Amino acid sequence: MSYITTADVEPMADDPAAVESAATSLRATAEPLRSAGADVETHWQGLGGVYEAPEQGVLFGAVAPVRVAGDDLATSIEQIADALAAYAEALAPLEVLRDRLYTDVGEFGIEVATWHGEDGNGSESWTSNPEFVARDQSLRRAASGITSAILDAERDCAGAIGAVSGGTGSGLSAVRDDQAAAIARPGAWQTVLTTFDANVDAAAMTTLKQLAAMDRDQLDAWVADNEERMHSLIDAPPSAEATETWWNGVDPTAQALMVSSAYLLVGNLDGVPWNRRIEANHNGLRSESERLRRLIDGVPEHPSDERRAQADAWAAELRLYDGLLEEQSTVVAADGSTTTTEGAHVIVFDPSREAIAVYVGGLGPDGGIPASTRDVGVYVPGTGSLLSNADGSIDKATTMANAAMPPGSLGMLAWQGGHFPQGAEAANSAASEDLAPRLSRLVNAVDHHESTTVTAVGYSYGGAVVGMAEKEGMDVDRVLHVSSAGLGHGIRDLDQYPETADVPHYAMLAPFDPIVGGSQGLELPGTGIGHGGSPVDTPGVTRLETGFNDASAGQESGPMRGHFNWWSTKSSAFRQVMGVLTGGDVEPFVEDPEGESHKWDVGVDDLPIMQDDYRRRTIAVETGQGG
Repeated sequence: MSYITTADVEPMADDPAAVESAATSLRATAEPLRSAGADVETHWQGLGGVYEAPEQGVLFGAVAPVRVAGDDLATSIEQIADALAAYAEALAPLEVLRDRLYTDVGEFGIEVATWHGEDGNGSESWTSNPEFVARDQSLRRAASGITSAILDAERDCAGAIGAVSGGTGSGLSAVRDDQAAAIARPGAWQTVLTTFDANVDAAAMTTLKQLAAMDRDQLDAWVADNEERMHSLIDAPPSAEATETWWNGVDPTAQALMVSSAYLLVGNLDGVPWNRRIEANHNGLRSESERLRRLIDGVPEHPSDERRAQADAWAAELRLYDGLLEEQSTVVAADGSTTTTEGAHVIVFDPSREAIAVYVGGLGPDGGIPASTRDVGVYVPGTGSLLSNADGSIDKATTMANAAMPPGSLGMLAWQGGHFPQGAEAANSAASEDLAPRLSRLVNAVDHHESTTVTAVGYSYGGAVVGMAEKEGMDVDRVLHVSSAGLGHGIRDLDQYPETADVPHYAMLAPFDPIVGGSQGLELPGTGIGHGGSPVDTPGVTRLETGFNDASAGQESGPMRGHFNWWSTKSSAFRQVMGVLTGGDVEPFVEDPEGESHKWDVGVDDLPIMQDDYRRRTIAVETGQGG
């Protein structure tokens, strides 16, 4: 009789984190479809040509009969997302128990293998030891119980999906337990998600083709009545590749019409070449500027304090928009020669959502990033970011782009893709979860040379946005957290990033950072409060020195400066940022001999960098290869 071994402990069929991520993605898909009005029955039935497996008949029977559109489809998607979320919640503790059991079984095997019997000569069987027999039976019962619980979770998930899509009279009574479990087999729930993605793609593409066929009067009328629908297309677009193919197939006259009339859609649709997005967003800037001028003209001579503050914000936005339209930008020809064109490279502009993104650097005539741009940085700012102060983010991006040598070798995208938290809102992860899919889609659709390196830089709350975008599948070559709020809500390990788990991650945090130093790593489960693990404490993240204030370089000192001084061009911290962006050398943080992280210290005289015998050392920045 053999004793239990680790081979007898069944592996987990599905990763709870991956299932939960699928549920989150489905929910994000659902809301935009509420206004889609697209009948997707034919797309469900078309799945039969692309998915083949022994249980396909059962799977199609469970999901294919969904014959709804608009609100009904969104509700069905949300219910399936709930089923997957419940499945993930059930699997999570089972995964912990399974891993613990696997360890216990392994240790038990070592004890049995090294036991030499009561007489010490090794002649006795392990079964002669009552303690071993009892432990073997106990471990086998535990293994059987965990396997049974996993199968129950699979059946519950399959039953919930079947109940959503099967319709009246098509409940699980006609599905055997083994068939129901097969629906939730590894890979099957991913098929459900992929199928919904295909439905969204098809419905969105149908709308885009219809718009491209409209004349001006029809398109203007549609745009006037369908701002919500345009936002649905922006939030749940076809793949960037499919959108690019569609756009390239549209007649140039129709393209020009869409740029001038449907500028909100074209200017924010990933897959449309950046040069045409820029044209569309310039039209959006002009339209919004006209609206703001009318609003400002309507402010009374002696307004209330609240009205005056609002007028000041409008005026700040207007100055920004006028400046962007007047700015000179660079176009790089195939032979490397450059020309200038009027207007900044505005890649995103949606004032109703407080969204703007500006690229600082040269672009090719087709809107792509030229090969002469060796590095691209994506800068995501922090709490308090508004349209009225977006010039601050753009200025920082410009400063970074101009600091690289040779000139033009670094392009920077200043990204404020939606509402950023204000004040106490920053404790909550809601904004980062909302912003993350938009950032991920845009970055993954950037048209750049294969040798170009892309680095995401998240500052303060922007660090949490970058982390959540990584969770959404953002694919970059390097990540830098600067005074970061955290890795993203619920994220404690780089392995939770599907595309960037193995790319180099760097983090900078001043020894006394009063904004995030005391809160990094703190979360309240189930509340949305907190932003995941601390980047400086997470295995796989390289912490960099931030240096110290230098009054001769114009740096301010004071209790709040540890969070802000990093972008002063003469500071050592700024040199560290540039080192990561351009793949140069950086100075790693020297660990305290006593292991202190110094995230929340007022007195820093005892830091190694402050000692007389400190010797600066550098390491070369690595370049990763995303998923």
